[in-house]
Amino acid sequence: MSRALALLAAIALCGCITRHRGDFAAISTRAIPAKMEIVEPRVEGKSCKPGWAPRFQLAVEDALGKTPEANALVNVTYRFERLCIVVSAMAVRIVE
Repeated sequence: MSRALALLAAIALCGCITRHRGDFAAISTRAIPAKMEIVEPRVEGKSCKPGWAPRFQLAVEDALGKTPEANALVNVTYRFERLCIVVSAMAVRIVE
């Protein structure tokens, strides 16, 4: 009985773990020229959908959706938080 309880507790706690997974210098849909305007110094986007690739893209889109004037993210980090991917970044507008 105690083994089953310990296993259940371990499984329940796995969803509560936050782990830093990586950093990016920039994420953009196009080449980043030298001239950018900072729109928001810190913005976060989150996705809790199943699957890695769509979740990451959805988290980036969520972050950009919070700052409609921005068209790129720089100084990006991402982490797993309660079975979700959370992207933190500086939102910028590329000046053409």
